[in-house]
Amino acid sequence: MLFAILVGVILGLRGVATPMALAILAAAIGIKIMVDVKWERLPYFGALSPYVVYRHNLERAGERTDYAWISYGLQLLVFGGLLGGTAYVVVSLFRA
Repeated sequence: MLFAILVGVILGLRGVATPMALAILAAAIGIKIMVDVKWERLPYFGALSPYVVYRHNLERAGERTDYAWISYGLQLLVFGGLLGGTAYVVVSLFRA
């Protein structure tokens, strides 16, 4: 979620129009979802993907992980969009 907040802050500081900022935020979150699901370790950082941790937690709780990528993606899109959008609005309001 820090990724979405960082993108929102950057977009707010750059003064991007609101519809374009929301589209960029959604695209950035979508790319992050694809990277997290595709690679077990994050490229360039080598850290364990949050999706792998999410699946491990589901397995430990006894849940099915067949379609875990869908729930992971929806959660990241909804909550990341809320946090990133809120960061964008707050920064753009203080910038104005």
